[in-house]
Amino acid sequence: MSKNFWITDEVHSTDIGDRPINEDTVFTRIYDSDKELFCIADGLGAHGGGDLASKAAVAAVDGEFEKCVKLNKKTLLKIIDCANDAVNKIQTEETQMKTTFSGIFRQGKKAFLCNVGDTRIYSFKNKEICSISVDHSLAFKKYKHGEIGFEDIRNCLDRHTLLSALGIEQINYCGVKLIKDIRKYDAFLICSDGFWENVTEKEMESTLKASFDAGSWNRKMLDIIEHSDKRVKDNYSAVCIMRLQK
Repeated sequence: MSKNFWITDEVHSTDIGDRPINEDTVFTRIYDSDKELFCIADGLGAHGGGDLASKAAVAAVDGEFEKCVKLNKKTLLKIIDCANDAVNKIQTEETQMKTTFSGIFRQGKKAFLCNVGDTRIYSFKNKEICSISVDHSLAFKKYKHGEIGFEDIRNCLDRHTLLSALGIEQINYCGVKLIKDIRKYDAFLICSDGFWENVTEKEMESTLKASFDAGSWNRKMLDIIEHSDKRVKDNYSAVCIMRLQK
């Protein structure tokens, strides 16, 4: 990272859970001191080939962002469209594979948070959550309409019914948030639904406050999942990013 800039510590993890294969793809890359990508794609198991879909989406995003000279909303949406095309190209009549995608694209002090589906991005200030990306799911829609509470999303039967994903003719929803100065944030957490369904927002905050680096934060949250009485059926993945204090 550039001297006196946004000096970070990043750790990521992924686990197969109780599934036969891991359909999550976790990817981070520092292109240079002013350009970084952190992302997770979660392949949709019900459609088959979810692991291939998530890999194809991430590879396309990486390739397009590497070539990107000026990052703005227009160029970001073009990157996501390319990822959607990449998934569509490997589909067959038998396997209509699809995937979620969530990523943080940084260029200089500016960053874009982008998500399609229900892989979440949590942003933290003063080690407390200040924003959460919108799930493109039927359960989140019910929450927005006041039919269920936010905590109820974790156990709602409709939480896996997605309203948007990569691998369709035209993306229905794509969340984009601009951060003008990423240095104002303490930390970020990108995580698949298998992760956030098993770690509450209060636990994310308390473990962050008790951690000295991204590795210890990640480990504390994994301990919560691994020592839970709840059976973890899904793959679960996370990217933990912390701004190092001087």
